[in-house]
Amino acid sequence: MYKEQKEKEKRDEEPPLFSYFRDRADWTRSFLPQPFQDLTFDDFVERNPGKAYAGEAAGEYADALRYGKRHPFIVYGPPGSGKTSLVSAIWNTVAPHVPDRHELKLAQECGTADNLAFVRGEELPGILHRQDPRDGPLWAHLQTCFLLVLDDFDKAPAGNWATDWLGLINARVWHKRVPTMITTNTTPAQFAREYGQPGKAIVSRWERACGVFVRLD
Repeated sequence: MYKEQKEKEKRDEEPPLFSYFRDRADWTRSFLPQPFQDLTFDDFVERNPGKAYAGEAAGEYADALRYGKRHPFIVYGPPGSGKTSLVSAIWNTVAPHVPDRHELKLAQECGTADNLAFVRGEELPGILHRQDPRDGPLWAHLQTCFLLVLDDFDKAPAGNWATDWLGLINARVWHKRVPTMITTNTTPAQFAREYGQPGKAIVSRWERACGVFVRLD
């Protein structure tokens, strides 16, 4: 009884963010939009008849990550085609097995206690605006965390911002070689045209890093 009481007191004294580490499966699900939490590859195929090929490709990619591969995964297609569902199925398979970094300072500054991130394209400018200088802890976290999803990446603004997106992709898929999953509503060719020279360089990085490209119609 005394030992149990001391352990409870120790847990109560821990920073709240570290409670995530004790119930890992629950909190990794919390990154995802509610409809995609716990979604499996079988669920994806059931919800998206005729797209078993995509579920198979995603399953193979998840297996590859768990066996040490680090190439990016790019899913493109129109809204509602199942892109977020597909990357969520990968996330739900891989994320619970990603080793933690256990860095309290990073946890406090970035609002995360782990080695993962799930970010929507329209959120990226806000993240950059919070960084001064731009190599602040949150931006550095996105560049180095083991697993990153950039959902609707084509909703991140083009123009001058595109060099920042190129820097992010460069850091992850070229220099750090850490797994990155991207969804876009545009084809890679359209993305390259929309984002100009940085866009062409981003697509080139995906290709040269042996990215897996999956089209959903």
